[in-house]
Amino acid sequence: MRSTAHAYYEGEIAERIAAFAREGGAALAVDDLRNYRAEWVEPISKDYRGYTVHEIPPNGQGIAALIALGLLEKFDVSALAVDRIESQHLQIEAMKLAFADVYRYVADPRSMEVTPEQMLDDAYLTERAKLIDPAKATHFAFGMPKAGGTSYMSVADERGMRVSFIQSNYMGSARVWSCPIPTLRCRTEAAASRWNRSPRTSSRAASVHSIRSFLHSSRSRSTASVKPS
Repeated sequence: MRSTAHAYYEGEIAERIAAFAREGGAALAVDDLRNYRAEWVEPISKDYRGYTVHEIPPNGQGIAALIALGLLEKFDVSALAVDRIESQHLQIEAMKLAFADVYRYVADPRSMEVTPEQMLDDAYLTERAKLIDPAKATHFAFGMPKAGGTSYMSVADERGMRVSFIQSNYMGSARVWSCPIPTLRCRTEAAASRWNRSPRTSSRAASVHSIRSFLHSSRSRSTASVKPS
């Protein structure tokens, strides 16, 4: 058994696997097999009508079953006979909807754009469940689990110093500038923007906004803002 495992991860079998991968344009190399180590992971889970269902987390696809259960929880499935078409239809549509997200987001957890917790968020699943039509099949696109957010803070003291601060990570994708002001970084959020230089459509282009930090006092006021050119 030891020699067989050695051959698979470092020997002849590993070489043949890597060679076949290269022929197909894949990135798998012998070092990937040689350096692989099994990982001990914490299971992910979802409560469903009094039961807790556990699955292996990504990069496995077990999360699809948990998403589907979270979707089905929004329907009165218990009122439907198990083998009736109405019940089967809801289960099939829930799995289709779940896999739409799985195929888009599930990957090596070190490179996923969203977390399993965000994909299983109850508020998100409630909105996704509204896409299921009990009367017909639907082709589902992937959704957009909440992947960022905005924190706002407003503070005032007895001397009249007031600070209004907003920190927005939105969807984790933006352009960042290092400003010539210590500790201040400015960024844009352009995910919802439309760029078109045509005079007919430019008026509809969404604006790109920047984080702005404002510092006010009774004696002075300074404002720092950056806009993309």
